[in-house]
Amino acid sequence: MIREGCMDGVDAVFGAHVSPDLPAGHIGIRYDKFYAASDMFRVDVRGITSHGAVREKGIDALAAAAEMVTGLLALPPGVTQDKCVLNVGIMRSGTAGNIMPGEAEFEGIVRTLGQENRRRMEDAFRETVRSVTDRTGTSAEISYIHSHPGIVNDNSMTELTYRAACEAFGEEKVHILEDPVMISEDFGCFLDKAPGSFYHIGAGCSLPLHNPGFLPEEDVVTELAVMHAAAVWSFLTEEGV
Repeated sequence: MIREGCMDGVDAVFGAHVSPDLPAGHIGIRYDKFYAASDMFRVDVRGITSHGAVREKGIDALAAAAEMVTGLLALPPGVTQDKCVLNVGIMRSGTAGNIMPGEAEFEGIVRTLGQENRRRMEDAFRETVRSVTDRTGTSAEISYIHSHPGIVNDNSMTELTYRAACEAFGEEKVHILEDPVMISEDFGCFLDKAPGSFYHIGAGCSLPLHNPGFLPEEDVVTELAVMHAAAVWSFLTEEGV
């Protein structure tokens, strides 16, 4: 959509997601960093296959990969200023119990808040893998794929949205969200092109997102339309567009 020009000439963007954590029709406002950027990765490790009885004649790719995974999982607390999540969900290696594997691979995802943390985490990721290959004599090919950029709300637009929500719904139904979320949302691609704000609206259903039973109350659709209209109207009138 963006490549085809949907953001050409756009002055501001507003968007929302339903939330099971808020009562139906309540609005959740978050300033600054809100949703995480997500980057998928795959690491292919190469060693030298040998009989398990003569390990000294080979280079154990599985052991090196396991060391990489352990090191990577330990990174988040010390690398980024904000919360960070690294998950390894797939690991493959070996063909038999008496063979030392010369190949291994693992895949996962990194979630970070803000572009600076994203860059720092990728640098630390690559350095962790490189240090293991240097120490073990293995080699590794890293595929690190940048996906959604995350959502960092423009604070002035978010303040405008907060005022619009309070006017439309009453202050008692508007909540300042203290913590970001580590899921991802492609609305951040629009925020890379224009200032704006992304907010939550209560779904009236306490089941978690993506649960097959998750079903927001029907009135939430109308209430969200009201919220969007209020945000846009405030922008058009307050900004003098």
